[in-house]
Amino acid sequence: MLLQRSVVRLSRWATPMVVGTALRFAICVALVHPAQGLAQYMYLDSNGNGVHDAGDRFRTCPTRFDVWLNTANNRNGSPAACPVGSGALDLSHYEFALQAVGGTVTWGPMSSQVSGFSGTLARDARDTTGTVFYHNGASSGTPQAPGLYKLASLTATLATGSPRIDIITRHPVNGTGRTSFGSTCAATLLFDHTNRHGLTWSDVDGLAAPGPSDARPRITAPGIVVPTDGGTVGFTVTATDVDVDPILVITTNMSALPPGNDAQFSVSGAFTPTATGTFTWTPTAADSGDYVVTFTATNCLDSFTRDTIIHVIGAVSSAQPPSNPLLNFLAANQPNPFSPETSIDYSLAKEAEVRVRIYSANGRAVRTLVNSRMPAGPHVTSWNGTDDSGRPVASGVYLCRLESGSFRMSRRMILLR
Repeated sequence: MLLQRSVVRLSRWATPMVVGTALRFAICVALVHPAQGLAQYMYLDSNGNGVHDAGDRFRTCPTRFDVWLNTANNRNGSPAACPVGSGALDLSHYEFALQAVGGTVTWGPMSSQVSGFSGTLARDARDTTGTVFYHNGASSGTPQAPGLYKLASLTATLATGSPRIDIITRHPVNGTGRTSFGSTCAATLLFDHTNRHGLTWSDVDGLAAPGPSDARPRITAPGIVVPTDGGTVGFTVTATDVDVDPILVITTNMSALPPGNDAQFSVSGAFTPTATGTFTWTPTAADSGDYVVTFTATNCLDSFTRDTIIHVIGAVSSAQPPSNPLLNFLAANQPNPFSPETSIDYSLAKEAEVRVRIYSANGRAVRTLVNSRMPAGPHVTSWNGTDDSGRPVASGVYLCRLESGSFRMSRRMILLR
């Protein structure tokens, strides 16, 4: 017969009131109870996109990851249920135990991410000084409704080997730390209200071991920007990671801009595989000239830099038209070195016949990218490392050459297969 629903919270969770014989019998019952096919889902997310995917792995630099728990649904989206009887799979407290497999780590501090959870788990020194196992948790006075929760954030640093991080049933050293959460499910002599990984649920995903290498992030930004006379400069910078690792930061160097400028650069999406930045600047009438702004995206181990040239004409009156509002210019290709594709920005002072061609290091023409009449202003083209017949060319140094009337300009580029 079901007993009164348990009102015991943190005390029941910290020291489970189940004795040896009853616990052994409870485990046997758990194996045959029909509700055991309904398991809540806990997972670790290290690339900041809120789900568990191929990008969630431990890294060779300090790795920040989040602990997520879905009390309402299983991994496949089907509804979850109490292990016995009726009740709600709400959340009154949680704890989790982790294990480094294949190496050791240094565990950093944990921060609870559940709104309103103020109580923290009392932990011994083995949870902070150990290099394999980790245990922590938090509690609240008011249960949270069933649903998906980011429970906590934690940073770990590789110490030895190439470890993966697993969510485990019990901390084998201190003996009491369990992966579990409290709810208002019915309590019996065999089950209390705490749902435990390994007893009443087991649907979990940890972090994979570090990969063999970390690719550089990619950053895209315009090569040349020509603002309207007296207008505001505004454009977006995007950083992505081919390994689906998080972009830690996008920074900008605006030191080449005129003193006292009002330029601003704001970033969103940091600690996700795709981050964006927005650059704005309103030049004054005295700011005519070319200005270089540098953007840098950084992931776990490496960074990538891209320059944007801002060609400012300055505000002019109707009685004084600009003598040369645009310029002929070929920007450095981005990225460089590149594989498999790179973008090439160029600008024209006036409408003209234009040719943009790729040459090998020995001067042989490899690929014609542009050969037509083009309007004045900024343009962009790209090269995918193939010749005019569509065949991939070998790794090496190539030259990109812009020809427009009497204007000639070349840039050195490196293809890495």
